[in-house]
Amino acid sequence: MSPGARAEIGKQTGLKIQRSLTPCRFKSDRAHQDNIIMKYYIFLFLIIPFLTLSNDTDFDEKIKKYILENPDVIIKSLNEYQDLLAEKEKNSQKEIIKENKKEINSSYQFIGNKNGKYIITEFFDYRCGYCVKAHKELVKLSKEKKDLKIVLKNLPILTKDSDRLARISLALSIKYPDKFEQFHNYIYINARALDNEKIQKYLKQISVDPNKILNFAISDEIQELMDKDFSLAKILKVSGTPAFIVNNQFFTGWVGNNILLSAFEN
Repeated sequence: MSPGARAEIGKQTGLKIQRSLTPCRFKSDRAHQDNIIMKYYIFLFLIIPFLTLSNDTDFDEKIKKYILENPDVIIKSLNEYQDLLAEKEKNSQKEIIKENKKEINSSYQFIGNKNGKYIITEFFDYRCGYCVKAHKELVKLSKEKKDLKIVLKNLPILTKDSDRLARISLALSIKYPDKFEQFHNYIYINARALDNEKIQKYLKQISVDPNKILNFAISDEIQELMDKDFSLAKILKVSGTPAFIVNNQFFTGWVGNNILLSAFEN
């Protein structure tokens, strides 16, 4: 198909490529833009073989004419094909979650009931604004639902400070597990103004040896645990924070407590 024909089809159907990213996760219009990109490539994938194999010199113009006269048919076909791909991806992701269930549901870092019957796993970053919102709501939920355990997985992808805070938090959860939730809350409240001096001062206030924690935070053991969380995120195709896994279902971004709880009903 000639460049002019493709341009005309794009003009008539709206199949234009756009892209927009934010540090924490995609903006609300990113899904719409990704749909446009996907439809464009699906269209090329479906139409190019016909153009390549055809011996009809007028085939290019016939295809162009049909598409321009029947844009709704083309868009409907692309939508249905994209829905089919999305459903396959969803089912594939569920299988991956099942295969990694033990790792997903275990962590030194958690809030709520240690032996809770219901488990929500969150991939988080202390410097992520959406994670701050999620944290506040999850704390409320853990107090309301006494049989709920919220497992936390580190995914510090935004800044170097994200990584520093994650390491210190993980180190404390291992050495002083009974102090973790308190410290976890403290970081979220003060994350944007927490240097090591302030952290040391706070650790002393809650009867924690700051040198023990800060030294352990840069150890090989902590590095290995951090790497495990990143590897799991890669396997699950987690690309931003917050992200949640509930009862074999995957959620990207903060979707609200009601949505997360509804996953236990399915």
